Amino acid sequence: MEKKDIGQFIDEIFVPFGFKRKGNNWVLNGNELSKLINLQKSNYSNAFYINYGYIIKGLELTTTTHVESRLASANKEEQKRITDLLDLEAEISTD
Repeated sequence: MEKKDIGQFIDEIFVPFGFKRKGNNWVLNGNELSKLINLQKSNYSNAFYINYGYIIKGLELTTTTHVESRLASANKEEQKRITDLLDLEAEISTD
């Protein structure tokens, strides 16, 4: 898998819901709330993170988003699966 494959996968999920892609960001602007999804490359390996956040239109914005987090799981097995799926060096079948 390559970076473009992860981007295409995210496109397939979010574009049908109205998100628009600009580079490594997918944005859906609403009347009161904007939703942002970001694909971030790790500085330490050939792995990626999926970040997401919200911008509340009625509040002053002093950073990128008002609320932000990263795709993750409290379940250790599930978190390992997420990490492996976003690591381009992991030996995972494309199926």
